[in-house]
Formats: sequence, structure tokens, C-alpha cells
Amino acid sequence: MSEPVPEQVPETAPETPAEATTEPETYSADYVKELRTEAAERRVKAKRVDEANERLVSAYARHDGRLVDASELSYDDAMLDDDGLIDPDKVSAAIDELLAAKPYLASARPQQPIAQGVREDVPDQPGLFSLLRDRI
Repeated sequence: MSEPVPEQVPETAPETPAEATTEPETYSADYVKELRTEAAERRVKAKRVDEANERLVSAYARHDGRLVDASELSYDDAMLDDDGLIDPDKVSAAIDELLAAKPYLASARPQQPIAQGVREDVPDQPGLFSLLRDRI
């Protein structure tokens, strides 16, 4: 008896990905220019946001009043909350840290009102002026 003859399959080269055999894809000059312009606009916007955040942190520091010079506190991304906005509590904590590290930056201005001059809650002392004023 004869043995079965296996079918002959033509030998082909293993398939290679198309991208390996072709050159890398290139983009048109207009498209590349558009991408670069878009990226430049985004960098400018990001710079403006950082500058606005720096001014806001400086305003918070001035309003706090504990620093001699509010510009001593520099903006940091750690001062942002989850929404990307400046968190006043984090700014206050940063001021605390700065004053702990550099106490000479603390303002010498008193934080509480100083009781000087005429006060309304003190009764008039009897004297010549009060006697004359009562007669008028």
C-alpha cells in the first residue's frame, strides 16, 4: 500500500509588519506649524496662570500681615487644592513654615489693637473741663 502524500504548501516568507518595511510617517509642514503654534499658546497660558497664582499668594500673604515683605513667600504647586485653585489654609501653613525657618521675616507690627487715646468705654474723670461742659 502506498502511504498518503502530504499536501505541499508553498513556502512564503513570514509576514512582517508593514511599518517595519516602510519609512516612518511624515507630517505636512502646515500641520507641524499648527502643532507648534498650539503648543506655544499653551505655554504662554500656563505662564500667565503661574504669574496670577504668584500674585494671589502674595496678596494672601499681605492680607495675613505676619510677614514684613509678602514677596518673601514664593508660590509653590503644593499650595493648590484638588481643583487647582490656591488654598488659603495651605498658604497660611506655608507662612507658618517660613516664619519657623526664618523668624526675622516676622512683622514687628502688633496684631492686636493698641489701646491709646480716647476710648468710649472709659467714663469721664471729674475735673474743671467736665464741670464747665455740664453748665453749658
